[in-house]
Amino acid sequence: YEGSSPYVSNVGFQPDLLWVKGRTFASNNRLFDSVRGASAGSLKANGTDAEATASGQRITSFEANGFIAPSEAGDINQSGQDFVAWCWKGGGDAVSNTDGDLATQVSVNTEAGFSIATYTGFYTGDTTKSIGHGLNNKPDIFIVKNRTQAKNWYVYTDIIDGSMDFLYLNSADAKGDSSRAVSTNTVNYIGGASTNNVIGNEYVVYSFHSVDGIQKVGKYTGTGGSVNVETGFEPA
Repeated sequence: YEGSSPYVSNVGFQPDLLWVKGRTFASNNRLFDSVRGASAGSLKANGTDAEATASGQRITSFEANGFIAPSEAGDINQSGQDFVAWCWKGGGDAVSNTDGDLATQVSVNTEAGFSIATYTGFYTGDTTKSIGHGLNNKPDIFIVKNRTQAKNWYVYTDIIDGSMDFLYLNSADAKGDSSRAVSTNTVNYIGGASTNNVIGNEYVVYSFHSVDGIQKVGKYTGTGGSVNVETGFEPA
């Protein structure tokens, strides 16, 4: 830690979702996105924590060709340590979306099949609510995190066995069956008060669907030996 705020450049675009991990020291996986904003802080992918707003766990800004890391030492700017940053391009500044029961703010890249959405929980009984994701196609997977409270990351997908399942991003647990989450071409359906619709709590949702030559959401069965997993392109 030398008190500097490095400009991490040569990304090739202004990122809207950023995932940073220290490679040479024990650190948390930190996620940032442009819809919540740089000042909102990070979310820890390997834990249940609410948003971390301490200065050492926030980036300074998203830039045209990358991002500026904080001057304070933390999970994303330890002096002399090596890091990796995975970056996704959304649609830039967030816009309002009223396709669902609950209004969202979304940044959407329809060509890449990726969107970021935020919403405020409004539980009014044992009823599943919908939120607009902004994409033109049904997401193959969507990830929901409570920003206000310490809660699991819910990962929903129907690619495993045709019905909607959930996994926890922050846990080693096997999948479970979801009776409430559903995706359509315009909305994701979320659960009730104890999961993804606590009244007054803030949430973020990352949605993805496969796009030929850009990204692939799929599954494979382990063999205990070598296995060829077809994606249609060479992954970076």
